[in-house]
Amino acid sequence: MTLLYRLLYKLSQLFGQRHDPDLEAEIQEHLGLLAEHYVRQGMARDAAMRAARRQFGNITRVREERQMMPTIPVLETLARDVRQSARSLRKSPSFTAAVVLTLAVGIGANTAIFSICNAVLLKPLPYAAPQTLVMLWERMGPADRLIQVAPANFRDWREHLRSFATVAALNRNSSFVLSGAGEPGRLIGAAVSWDFFAMLGTQPVIGRTFVADEGQTGHNQVAVLSYATWIDRFGARPDVAGSTVTFNDATYIVVGVLPREFELVGRPSDNGNRSRFDVFVPYVLGESPSRGAHPSHPIGRRSGAAHLIEVLSADGKSRGTGIVTAPVAAHSVPRWSRTM
Repeated sequence: MTLLYRLLYKLSQLFGQRHDPDLEAEIQEHLGLLAEHYVRQGMARDAAMRAARRQFGNITRVREERQMMPTIPVLETLARDVRQSARSLRKSPSFTAAVVLTLAVGIGANTAIFSICNAVLLKPLPYAAPQTLVMLWERMGPADRLIQVAPANFRDWREHLRSFATVAALNRNSSFVLSGAGEPGRLIGAAVSWDFFAMLGTQPVIGRTFVADEGQTGHNQVAVLSYATWIDRFGARPDVAGSTVTFNDATYIVVGVLPREFELVGRPSDNGNRSRFDVFVPYVLGESPSRGAHPSHPIGRRSGAAHLIEVLSADGKSRGTGIVTAPVAAHSVPRWSRTM
């Protein structure tokens, strides 16, 4: 029996009928007739039955071939249909091109729709407990225009908003000029509150993120690298934590490297149309932060028992103070549409 026959037989044993009563009855009838023939010739009953089995042949193979009978025609029909379709396509190149194009468009459209559904509905945000994260803005002017937050207002929010367990901020810096690590180059950087990564639940792959003292003036010459910067500019050195680098002619100590998948979610207008930065440094408010400029982009994590309606009206501090909030998940857009 060929390998194909054996394979088909095993499949038929798995999915098909294991025992055919009609076949067994027919086999026994044939054996009985042959045995009677040998008995009439003078053979004993046992010897006649053995002779009948020898003449009938391999009973197991008969059963296997019977099992294959409903399967093989199906495969033959399938192969015949495929050959006929191939001949038809060869005879009509224009029709073939239209079929291929239709299939390509259909597959592409389905892939795009699945990518959107996966990013929006299925794939969770890359943060711990993202349902408790809230973005914050200020409201300004008669048109109630939403703007980013002044450093002094951000400081007040951190101190007085009791419905939040933590409020941290990101301040997008224009650039850092890196020197002392190969060829000088320009990196896109951001300053973040010392507890920014801890609030998001982001664990570094090397080293650590910032600590409280590094959010103070004089202790803020430290940096956390993105995964891509660690690979491209530092050669994926495992001992990069603790090394010194020069940004804008100032010496910084590298304390950690973020995971490859870390990114900032949001709309294209957030953070200068960027979801990834090359380097992060501590955001230092200083003794007298400004209320004039509005560079800060705060994110808060609600307290365990607080719901969004409580955040909007808690403490009396958020009423009439120009604070506008939105859940991070509701404010975000799919990853494929964000500028990397």
